[in-house]
Amino acid sequence: MHAPPAVLEATASLAEAAEALRAAGAVRLPVVGDTAAGRPGAGAGDPKPVWLGCVSAVAVAEARSHPDAGEAYGSPRCVGGLPLDREHVDGGADAHRVLGALIESHLEALPVTQALPDGGLELIGWVSQEDMVRRLYRQQRRAVEAAEQRTSLGSRTQAWLRRRRTR
Repeated sequence: MHAPPAVLEATASLAEAAEALRAAGAVRLPVVGDTAAGRPGAGAGDPKPVWLGCVSAVAVAEARSHPDAGEAYGSPRCVGGLPLDREHVDGGADAHRVLGALIESHLEALPVTQALPDGGLELIGWVSQEDMVRRLYRQQRRAVEAAEQRTSLGSRTQAWLRRRRTR
């Protein structure tokens, strides 16, 4: 898990969203809204942005292609008015579940969230297919190295025992 390539506020304009998507080189970005501390029933403490979903570059481009239409006609003026996908993984999910979610969603990356006391979700990170491939590679490399060490130690021990028996 790492930080998202960029995070958009729900109040960001479509031009700001397009620029953030371009600068991040991403096809979708997470969108956060008003803070949990400002919502009814929220606990005290540091305000935490509430994850609302992810917006795609396609949705932003389509909305920007109809600049004269108002929200009533399906063309919102800010990111929060666009269709947001809610695919995400829980921060406590193990690698197996994260990989499964990435495969099932057919997405390159997913936001990582954790539940807030008021029922909302907080964005805590971003996990990509590349992250998972790297993690699996590291685990497999460690397993191979451990097997080689066991084999190496075993073969050295057997050679030592053979030499000892022949004396």
